[in-house]
Amino acid sequence: MSQTSEKPLNRLGSAVSTRRLPALAALATLCLVLAIGCGGGGGDAIVRVEGPVNVIAFGAQDGERHGLYLVRPDGSGLRALTAEEAVVSFPVWSPAGGRIAYYAGATEPQLTGALRIYDFATESVITVSDRALISALGPAMSWSGDGGRLAFADVEGQIRIYDADSGKLLDGAVVSSSVMVAWSPIRDELAVSRQGGASLGDLYAVQPDGGGLRPLLQRQGDDTAPVWSPDGELLVFSSAPPNTEQERQQLLILDPETGALTELGQGFGAAWSPDGERLAYSGQAGDGAAQNQDIFIVAAGGGEPQAISSSVTRDVWPSWSADGERVVYLARVDRTTAFLCVVRLQPEERDCLDLPGLLPSAPAWSPR
Repeated sequence: MSQTSEKPLNRLGSAVSTRRLPALAALATLCLVLAIGCGGGGGDAIVRVEGPVNVIAFGAQDGERHGLYLVRPDGSGLRALTAEEAVVSFPVWSPAGGRIAYYAGATEPQLTGALRIYDFATESVITVSDRALISALGPAMSWSGDGGRLAFADVEGQIRIYDADSGKLLDGAVVSSSVMVAWSPIRDELAVSRQGGASLGDLYAVQPDGGGLRPLLQRQGDDTAPVWSPDGELLVFSSAPPNTEQERQQLLILDPETGALTELGQGFGAAWSPDGERLAYSGQAGDGAAQNQDIFIVAAGGGEPQAISSSVTRDVWPSWSADGERVVYLARVDRTTAFLCVVRLQPEERDCLDLPGLLPSAPAWSPR
C-alpha cells in the first residue's frame, strides 16, 4: 500500500460558510481562467478559479469526526478540507475543478441532509441547503456545463438551482417526486429521475426554470441515476423493478433523440470515461457472493465487460482520471473498514492507498 507523506491538516471545526481554510499550495497552484458562459445581457465574462490538478476528493470518517479530504493518486498529500459532524458523501467537482459540492448527512435513501460547496477561490465552505435529498444511489446534484450553477432535489421533490457566482438559491422546475438530477454538459437542460407516477415517465428532460418538459422514457420499473455522456448525446442510467436491491439493477444507455436503448448488463454507479468511449461501473463479483462487487469497464456501445478489480470486497463508485488512464474506486470490507484503490488500465496495476485512521466513502477524481 502507498504511504502518505503528509498528515491531515488540523481539525477545522464546524463547516461555516465564511471560515477560511489553509491554502493548498502543496497540491497545486490555483490559476484564473475566463468562462465562456456569462449571465444576463451585459456579456461580462465570469472569472473562474481552477482547482488542484490530479487529486482525488473523498469523504471520510476519523473516529467521531467527518470531513472532506483530498489525496494524490499515489497516496501522498493527504489533506482535510472541511470538518463535519455528519457523514460526508458523494463529492462532485465543478467542470473547471474550482469547487466541490458534497453532502453532509445520512446516506439512506430519501433522507434530509446538508448540501455544501467547498470553494477553492475563497478557501471556504458554503451551505447551499439543509434540506437536500441524499440518496444511496449516487449524487443527486449536478453542475451546469459552465460550472456556475448547481441543480439538486430537495426533500419535497422540487428541483432547486444554486447560482454559485451570485450566492442565490433559486426555485427550479416544479416536478413532483424528483430524485436525481443530471445537467447536460452542452445544453441548458436537466435529465431528472423521479419516483412513482407514470404520466411523465421515470426519466424526463426539463429546462432549469421548468420550461420544455418532455419525457425521455416511459415504461414499468424504476429508472434512476441518469448521467450524461461527455458530449451530451447519450444518457446512462440504472433500471430495476420497484423495490429491487441496488446490486440487482440493470445499466442501460439511452439515446434521447432516437429512443434507442443499449443494455450493458447488471450494475450500478456508472461513470463515463473522459472521451465518452467507455464506462466504469460496479457489478456482481466473479465469486458469485451476493455481498461482493467488482469494478468493470465496458465499451459505450456494449460488449463484454472487463473486470479491473478482483477481490472479496464490495467495490463501488468508480471515478476516472482526467487522462482516462486510471480509475479510483471504494473497496468496502465491512462497515468499519474500507480503502480507496487506484487501477492503472494499461498495463493493469492496482494500488490501495494508505489513509491512516480514515474510513473513506465514494471518491471523485479532479477534472484536470
